[in-house]
Amino acid sequence: MQISYLKHMKVAKTIFSLLFILLTLITSTQSQVSFTVANSNTSPNTARHTNSLYTFQLSAIISTSINFDVGITFTPASAFILSGVSSCSFMINNVLVNSAQCTYQSSSNAIIFTQINNNIAITNMTISFRTSSALYANTFLLPISYYPPGTTSNAYSTNTAPIVITNALMTSCSIASSSNIVGAQANYSVSYEPSVFISSGSIIQIQFPAWSAYTLTNFPNFTSSAVCGGNCSIRNPNIASTLLNELITYSSMFSANTTLGRTLVLNNARNPASTQPISITITILQFISSTNQPSYMSCSASLTANTSNTFRSATILPSNLSISAVSTSTMLLNLTNPISSISYLTFSYDSDIGLSYAFATSNQATTQRLISSTVPNTFLIGNLTNSTSFFNSLFLSRFTFTNAPYGNVPLSITIQSSNLVGSIYYPIDTITLNYTFNPSEITSASVNALNKVINTVSIYNFTFRSINTLTTNSKIILTLPS
Repeated sequence: MQISYLKHMKVAKTIFSLLFILLTLITSTQSQVSFTVANSNTSPNTARHTNSLYTFQLSAIISTSINFDVGITFTPASAFILSGVSSCSFMINNVLVNSAQCTYQSSSNAIIFTQINNNIAITNMTISFRTSSALYANTFLLPISYYPPGTTSNAYSTNTAPIVITNALMTSCSIASSSNIVGAQANYSVSYEPSVFISSGSIIQIQFPAWSAYTLTNFPNFTSSAVCGGNCSIRNPNIASTLLNELITYSSMFSANTTLGRTLVLNNARNPASTQPISITITILQFISSTNQPSYMSCSASLTANTSNTFRSATILPSNLSISAVSTSTMLLNLTNPISSISYLTFSYDSDIGLSYAFATSNQATTQRLISSTVPNTFLIGNLTNSTSFFNSLFLSRFTFTNAPYGNVPLSITIQSSNLVGSIYYPIDTITLNYTFNPSEITSASVNALNKVINTVSIYNFTFRSINTLTTNSKIILTLPS
C-alpha cells in the first residue's frame, strides 16, 4: 500500500510539474506576444464610407520571433456593417510580408491576418486594409488580438486601437427665404442632397443660432403646427441652460432607407436680425435608443437678409425751420428690429445741412458717444445700450441743427442702425427724413428806372436787403409784369 501511495504521489508531482512548465511557457509566450498601438487611423474617416483604408502601427513590448495570427475586431457590431476586406498589407520591421493573407470573419465581425510566417525578431508591425467605416460618428476602440496560428481563441494578448469616425459631408445643402428684408416674417426652404445612404428611422435636425441677444427664437409663432405642420419638434434657445441654438427635429421622416434629397419648408420664420449672414447646420442622426442618437451626416448653409428693414418711425425735428437757423433737437427712434451693445447709429445728411451730436440725456443707462467718420457729412453714435432685455424705442438728446441757407427744396437725413462684428457694420433698420426749410423775407426792396418815358428802353436798378447771407451760386429771381 505504501509503495502504491508513493507511486501515485510521484505521478502527481510529475503532472503538477508539467502543468507548471506549461503555464510558465504560456505566460512567457503571452508576455512575448504583446504590442502597443503607436498609431491608428482610417481614411476617409467619415461615416458610412464603403471603402476606407485602415492603418495600424504596432510596437512590440518585447521583441519576439513567435508565430501568431492577428485579428482586428470591429465593435460594436451594430456600428460596423462589413461585407468584406481588400487591399490587405502586413509589414514586419517595415518589410512587406508577401505571404500574409487576410479574410473577413463574419461570426466575430473581425479582419483576420494569417500566414505571417515570421522568422525574425519583431520590433514593429504595420497592418492596413480596406473595408467599410462605421455607420455613425464616434471614437471607437477596436480590439487587436494575437492568436496562436490557425485559431481565433485563447489569444496571447489583446490591446485596443482608437479609430475616430466623423460625420460624412452632404453633397450639398441650402436655405432660402421668401423675403430678403432684415427681420421680416418669411418662409424658409431647407434643401439637402445626401452623400451616403440614409437609414430607416433616422432623425434630421436643423440648427439655427439664437435670433438676437434678447428675443432668442427664430420662429415667433413657435408651435410646430405653425412652423412645420406638426411634423417636427422645436427646442427653443435657453440662456439659463446655455442652450443658445434653436433646434428643429424631424423624427418620423424616414420609413425606409433612401439616398434621395429633400426640401423642407419652415413657415412663420423671421429673417436674421441684421444683414450679417447666419449659418445653419443640417444633421442626420441614427436612432439607436431614446438616449443614443449619434450623428452620421451633416452640412452647413448660409442665409443672408441683404436688405435693411425700416424703422417704425423716427422724429428729429429742429425747433426753427427758417433757412440758416441754428437750433437743438431730440431724437425718438421707434425700432423695428432690436439693437444691442454692439449696435451703432449712422447719420448721413445733405451737405447743405449742419448736424452734430453731444450727449445730454437718453432713455438707456449708457452715455452715448460720438464717433467720427471718414465719409463726408456722416457720423456714428455708439454705446447705445447695455440693456439685457428688448426695448422698443431709443430717445437721445441733444442734436444741433444748422438749416440749409435756402428753402422750398427738400433735403434729407438718413439714420441707419447696424451691428459691428469684427470690422464690418451690418445694417439693421434704416429711415430717411426729409426737411424743407422756410425762406426768409427781404426786409427792404426798391426799383428805379433811369428813363421814365413810356415805351422807351431804360435801365432799371433793383435794390434789396436779405436777412440771411447769400451763398455762392445763389440766384435772384425777378418777376416782372407782362
